[in-house]
Order: sequence, then C-alpha cells, then structure tokens
Amino acid sequence: MKSFVSASKHSGASKPALRTKKHYIEIELPYENDPSLSYFLYVVVGENGESLIVSCWDQVWNEADNLDQQTLANYLPGFYQARKNLRQQRSGKNQMAYLADPKDGVQKWMLVREVNIDLSMENPLDDPALGKGLGKILKSSKSILGELIQAQEQVAPSAPVNRQQEEEGLGFWGKALIGVAAGLLLGVDVNMD
Repeated sequence: MKSFVSASKHSGASKPALRTKKHYIEIELPYENDPSLSYFLYVVVGENGESLIVSCWDQVWNEADNLDQQTLANYLPGFYQARKNLRQQRSGKNQMAYLADPKDGVQKWMLVREVNIDLSMENPLDDPALGKGLGKILKSSKSILGELIQAQEQVAPSAPVNRQQEEEGLGFWGKALIGVAAGLLLGVDVNMD
C-alpha cells in the first residue's frame, strides 16, 4: 500500500481513479495543493462483506509510543482519538492500528474503519455504507495530516532540545515524530538539529 499522500500515478489527474488489485481496491484521489501528489485509500474486502477502509501511514507513527498521552491529545488529537478507539475496541469508528500490509506483509500504521459491504449488489462499490466510510476515513486522514503540519509549524524543528521540553513531551521524540511524518508524507526536508 502507498502512504496516504504519495506521488501520483497519473500526475495532474482531476478525477478519482479506482484500481482493483489482488489484495485490495486502490482509490487514488487528486491532492488539492500539488498535482504531482495524490491521496490513496484502500478497501480490503472480506469474504462475507466485512471490509476495511484504509489509509496507510507506513512507519510515520513509530515514535508515537515515546510521547505521553497528553502531548498526543494536545498536538495530534485525531491520531490520539483513533488510537483510543482501537484500545476501546470501538467498532464503526476510525481506528489507528499497526497491521500487516495485505500485499507484502510488512507491518504499517493504518487508519482503518470497518464496514459491511453488500456483496450481492451488482457493483458492491456502489454500496452507500462504503461511500460513507470512505468519506469518513478521507476526512479523518486529512485532519490528521493537517494536525501534523500544524504541529510541525508550532514546534520549531531547529530549536535546541532542552530538559523542560523533554519533560513536557516535546523534546527530541516529538520533533522526530513530527519531522519524520512531514518528511515522509510531504517530501519535505525537515531540519531536526
């Protein structure tokens, strides 16, 4: 799976593209701010219609466990809530989980939402439950991406790490998480000196 924001397969495309793959359905949507990028969402269809709608975040959140919960809640509330939904097993809600990519088996961070698709429909992709779920995952993923960008702007990446920042949870790991995320998702070179 490609990360939520990745290089476009069809640069400058103004319409969504749908691709059926062996392990999932890939949906590519135009990225508003840069025609060379796209949003990528996935639908992993189960045997009985139980399906996952996914936005893949690759390894972006690996350092999140090094941040205290209050820092996550303050600076990355969408990520925090999605992790909380997973811990509380809130089905029908967006959940941030570390799962195996169905294509290559590599563990990756994924924002997922469970939906039941009516496979008896002529085109199960027309199921309103799927459309609603895709809209919720896209909205939440964009919100989390916006939080990353805003957090990056709030935390000066070139400022020296001091003990007080470390105690508040915004030291090296906070900067690293935000910097790596911005770098991976946006292709931005982030100075973390």
